[in-house]
Amino acid sequence: MLTRNPDYWDKDKPYLDRIVFRVIPDAAARAAALEKGEVQYAAFSPVPLKDAERLRKLPTLALETRGYEWLSPWLFFDLNVDEPHLKDVRVRRAIAHAIDRRAIANIVWYGFGKPAISPVPSTLATFHDDSVPQYPFDVKRAEALLDEAGFKRGPDGIRFSLTHDFIPYGDDFKRTGEYLKQALKRVGIDVTIRSQDTAAFTRRVYGDRDFDIASAWFAAFSDPQVGVTRAYWSGWIGKNTPWTNGSGYRNPEIDGLIAKAQGEPDPAARVAIFKQFQQIVQRDLPSIPLIELRFFSLHAANLKDVVTRGDQIYGSLKNAWFDTETSARGTDPKSN
Repeated sequence: MLTRNPDYWDKDKPYLDRIVFRVIPDAAARAAALEKGEVQYAAFSPVPLKDAERLRKLPTLALETRGYEWLSPWLFFDLNVDEPHLKDVRVRRAIAHAIDRRAIANIVWYGFGKPAISPVPSTLATFHDDSVPQYPFDVKRAEALLDEAGFKRGPDGIRFSLTHDFIPYGDDFKRTGEYLKQALKRVGIDVTIRSQDTAAFTRRVYGDRDFDIASAWFAAFSDPQVGVTRAYWSGWIGKNTPWTNGSGYRNPEIDGLIAKAQGEPDPAARVAIFKQFQQIVQRDLPSIPLIELRFFSLHAANLKDVVTRGDQIYGSLKNAWFDTETSARGTDPKSN
């Protein structure tokens, strides 16, 4: 619990007397607590996505997608490039063609995302390159690439089998894995979905590298150097450092571009470096960008000024206040 500091440097703030944190592991229970008014604020898409629209329509609640802009999050599949099938770029491209990103965004994620074409999200407009190699949903092209790579269908229709480890952050990520299983079955790849806790997942993907395909989301933040290049720099491979290079991608040219961007003082030159970076990694495709995520928060309708900045999710709630009956009596409602 946090209590108001009467000597806070920003005069008259914070407006709230206290903030009580509750840990509610189950998403359905969080939805119920919000609906009943037992919880007044919850962030990072706190309820099942299928319930979000219903809760948004309640007069007692408000759904807010602002406050996450600084994160620029994207969801992707990491392909283990050391796996015998996935080391062939034609197989990686075939998998990309077998995936309908629009379906992932609109159906799996209930519209809380948009199809991604690059690991540098479009929200980083200065750096984003929309001319990168793209892999539109095309099952026939996927089949042709797999045939070309020498992986023909067997008598049972299966070409080969892979495992998929989804980031254990809730049902939305599990559903993404289930979608992958269905999509790849259509082109003759059998997928086994494997679940585990976060510690086991990070060790398997970023330490032991005992996986075939893994799903995760990263935050690009305000600059690709901060949040994107960690997924491609070879120095991170197998170091058991979560949220780094899970695919095992090694490319001296990319390592050189990352190092060059770190020391480049000219903004225009840095933009050019990162556009070249995107062209190469989307050609080699060690990871498949899926969607640019749109996280949301839910809060009581009478809780005002919850969002005042683009990084609000990590910011202060010093401006938040409850619009209660005190305002009707002529009292400043921010004094609650």
